Amino acid sequence: MKKAALMLSALFVLSSAFAGLPFVNGDRIAFLGDSITQLGADDPRGWVNILESRVRKEVDEVAFIHAGIAGNTSADMLKRINADVIRRKPTWVFFSCGVNDSPNPAADNPGVPLDKYIKNVSTIFDKLDKTGAKIVVLSQTPVLEDDPNYGANINLASYNSELKRMALERKYIYLDPGAAIRKAIAEKKDPKKRTLTWDGTHLNNRGNAIFADVVLKGLEQE
Repeated sequence: MKKAALMLSALFVLSSAFAGLPFVNGDRIAFLGDSITQLGADDPRGWVNILESRVRKEVDEVAFIHAGIAGNTSADMLKRINADVIRRKPTWVFFSCGVNDSPNPAADNPGVPLDKYIKNVSTIFDKLDKTGAKIVVLSQTPVLEDDPNYGANINLASYNSELKRMALERKYIYLDPGAAIRKAIAEKKDPKKRTLTWDGTHLNNRGNAIFADVVLKGLEQE
């Protein structure tokens, strides 16, 4: 009896630890974003592919919509959201936007002013709300890994803050992989060594693994 009780207890703990993802057969999952999203899908070990692999283990009939385009700002995503996402009838939309909006003085790039970013993202959210899809908003990773004081990194903080505010106001799912990446950067022994990105901006295998882990754990709690 004791052995049986212990086995049942172990099974309960195991099932509790593995909550599963909130997707069902027939779901159409869209990923709208910039290069972080595009490469997350293009790279076999990218965060989008890690997520999709996990979803396929739990759900048989699911479709994925890749709508990440390198270099995109909020203005670009607003222009193409109808054609690239809405007309494809998603039931879930993962949204990541801000890295290219953040002003970058070092590259003489004005980006998209914060007030305009807020307006663009709000309009994107208005459009997505009409679809009835569940929205997952993802925080932004640093523009440059090896220089926390880089102008675009500093400016990005305000964009991340506003993105979080807008997501929570609408009661969307908000996940913070950007914070996990920044934490890993802060813990590096050599601040100048790139261990999370391959070019300073775009995630390498380790960076993608951290990003995906935050997303998966967050979804398991939904």
